[in-house]
Amino acid sequence: MDSDTQITAVTRAQTNGTVDVTVSNAAGTSPDVAADKFTFFPPIPSITAVSPPSGTMDGNRTVTITGAWFTNAFRVMFGSTAASFHVDSSTQITAVTSYHDAGTVDVSVTTDGDTSPVVVSDQYTFMQGP
Repeated sequence: MDSDTQITAVTRAQTNGTVDVTVSNAAGTSPDVAADKFTFFPPIPSITAVSPPSGTMDGNRTVTITGAWFTNAFRVMFGSTAASFHVDSSTQITAVTSYHDAGTVDVSVTTDGDTSPVVVSDQYTFMQGP
């Protein structure tokens, strides 16, 4: 207990959804009120590496995306271009690039939690030539 009016608590692993937060002491348990709701959201995916970091712009290149929270991925994008992909594990996706103009793009993974944030480690460069 931090004070008579504040308690700091740490949650344990929980499924997605909203729960009631209650406090119990010798006088009993706090009543269920609208202000005591806490919502658990699925984790946001994150990308830590894209390997290889580049390939030709003609597409059809296999790329391994490493990171976290990939289990429920339903979209992988190379810039604004969708890629076919397979979720290998919660930390790895194998994607296949499509044709893309030359240049560097951010790779993103979207799950029911959200879309991975843009970071330096998510970049892939499409190059001209073989």
